Amino acid sequence: MKKFQAVFLFMFLIACSPSQPVLPTVSYDIETTSTPPATLPTLTPIPTTMPAATLTPIGGGSGKITFTSERDGEQGIYVINTDGSNLVELAGDIPSKFYPAWTLDGAKVSFSTATEKSASLYIIDADGSNLVKVLDTSEIRAYDQISPDSTVGISCCTVWSPDGEKIIFKTSRDVGRFGSIGHIHILNLTNNQKFDFRAAGWAGIFWSSDSSKFGVIGTDRCGGFWLCVMNTADGIPVDLKGIYSVTFPSNLYWSPDGKKITFAAFWNSKNMDVFVLDEDFSNAINITSTLVNGQNEGPVWSPDSQKIAFTSCDVNLCELYVANADGTNSIKLTPQILGLNSMVWSRDSEKVVYVSVENGNSEIFIADSDGSKSINLTKHPADDSNPVWSPDGTKLAFVSDRDGNDEIYIMNVNDQYVFRLTKNDTNDFSPIWLP
Repeated sequence: MKKFQAVFLFMFLIACSPSQPVLPTVSYDIETTSTPPATLPTLTPIPTTMPAATLTPIGGGSGKITFTSERDGEQGIYVINTDGSNLVELAGDIPSKFYPAWTLDGAKVSFSTATEKSASLYIIDADGSNLVKVLDTSEIRAYDQISPDSTVGISCCTVWSPDGEKIIFKTSRDVGRFGSIGHIHILNLTNNQKFDFRAAGWAGIFWSSDSSKFGVIGTDRCGGFWLCVMNTADGIPVDLKGIYSVTFPSNLYWSPDGKKITFAAFWNSKNMDVFVLDEDFSNAINITSTLVNGQNEGPVWSPDSQKIAFTSCDVNLCELYVANADGTNSIKLTPQILGLNSMVWSRDSEKVVYVSVENGNSEIFIADSDGSKSINLTKHPADDSNPVWSPDGTKLAFVSDRDGNDEIYIMNVNDQYVFRLTKNDTNDFSPIWLP
């Protein structure tokens, strides 16, 4: 049973800093692997009788979904057709693959592996070709003159730039009685340019829409401030024009059109609020200043960059709101509900899908952004979670344990017709539609 709760965990790891390790030159020795496709059992449709939430296709559909599975005794990354055929494991000869991260165009995926003393970061094409080892942390340890025997691991989570040319990841090293030390690494795959820096913590990293900047929450790169934005080319901090003083910032997101930025933080208020700024960090607006009875957080941009969805929470009870990017026309979409999370906009920016707890289990809902209607899409006694829109905006992939363990299902949103995509005795999870 999945449980949802609002938890803030903020921790600084303060230690004597050794000299920063120098990353070795990245080797692009390509190892290619292929795995024969497997066939899944016949799908069993599960009809439902919910009222319709009509959607119109807005783009091309996708016939493939990727997911993570433990079906072979170790965690692996798989690609499958949406009719359940042609199941393929990527890099099947490499065991225990963690933290998969896909480029926005679905062309490549990165993943990590680990041994007792080191870890590696790989990149592979979606069709299983062009396997590249980007990093082996045992090579970093060889350059470490302070603690050459320390264990260096790759931490969650790897983040691709929108243009698919750059990748950010974090390593952490165990330095005995001093605890652990984290470093954030930025690698440009087109020219092999790279740099890294100490990270006092790790509460999230976010790319600008044009990939020219990235923001890190929980780093000392900007002189100990919690919020830091840097230029991708050289890691030089950007002038944030006075917003350094925010406390516990989170969810730093550039709008899809790149013209605005939003984040949540405590800033001159006893409440956590949602702020919107121009892309140069000027003209900050508190769009939740009138919501004084809860903590306002989790801003999510609509695909057209015109609206922002966010939650206003009192302990575990939350309300879902949508407001214009300038803070006007704030509309409450839900009453107070338990465990509200996983908000995802529809591709036409007219609806928001979210997960909340109803009758003791998590359900997937869809709400009109004007507040006129909210529908329980799943309405099942099992836990349903992790909704992901299809490229054409008419289907949702999601995870459910309705058959005894986590499996991936696909729903036609217009008529709530559901069928099970995967069938396995172990867990299948984290579905992603390929564009």
